[in-house]
Amino acid sequence: MSIGTLPPVEPGEVTPLDDAQTIADALDGARLFKVSGRSMEPIALEDQFVITRAETINETTLARLEGGLVIAIDETGAKYFKRLRRFGDLIILESVNSDASTRSELLSLGGGDHPGLANLLSVAGVLFDEP
Repeated sequence: MSIGTLPPVEPGEVTPLDDAQTIADALDGARLFKVSGRSMEPIALEDQFVITRAETINETTLARLEGGLVIAIDETGAKYFKRLRRFGDLIILESVNSDASTRSELLSLGGGDHPGLANLLSVAGVLFDEP
């Protein structure tokens, strides 16, 4: 079975990205957040930085971000860096860290007993050192 033409392989584990427009497009409207806590280890460690993009909260966006890393902001202003899961009108924000020291958070899309989801940002990347 042929998988088609593969891109040329360069020595090493990374390939430089020299196209300035691609870089500008990737970072357009991006915001940085500093990680606090251990809930997303080993993906992001405390004091590292997360690159995010603003999202519109709608059905299409929620479906696209299902299982993805997000920063969710509730109606009180609390910010959560978690993996997004949806169950009806309930948003389940799961920690990645499996040591059981950090719990999942529940937010609501339509009222109820949980704080409402007020803002959503998709995670585009993690910076390992200060920018």
